[in-house]
Amino acid sequence: MRNAMIATLLVAMGLSSAAQPAIAGDLTNVKLSCFVDTNANDALTANGCVSMVGNGPDPTTASFVVTGLTPGSYSYVWTDLDTGTAPAGCGNFHACNTPIASDLMGDGLIRMSVLVTDLSTGLSKTVVARARFVG
Repeated sequence: MRNAMIATLLVAMGLSSAAQPAIAGDLTNVKLSCFVDTNANDALTANGCVSMVGNGPDPTTASFVVTGLTPGSYSYVWTDLDTGTAPAGCGNFHACNTPIASDLMGDGLIRMSVLVTDLSTGLSKTVVARARFVG
């Protein structure tokens, strides 16, 4: 009997310390991450990214990706902060690719924002990142 009680207690303790399930609408950890597509080891970094011209062609592509979302259904509204318009080809999707020219051929900067809305709760959050391509 005592062993059964101990086993029950251990199971209960294990359940209470288990990680809580993700909650839809929790936009706390949402970030806009990016990388500039070059021959270097491109990796997403939150809030901003940078690459050098010597690592690839000029112009190239800046890739922006919404990261940190909990499971759920979301909508996405992208805005190029330099033009105030939606970037071509960046629809209602969690990722957006856009051309970027280096500071040798352009200004070498793209500032992007995306409004992320949880469709089940209506909660929303705008996140921003900057991509730099330098010579």
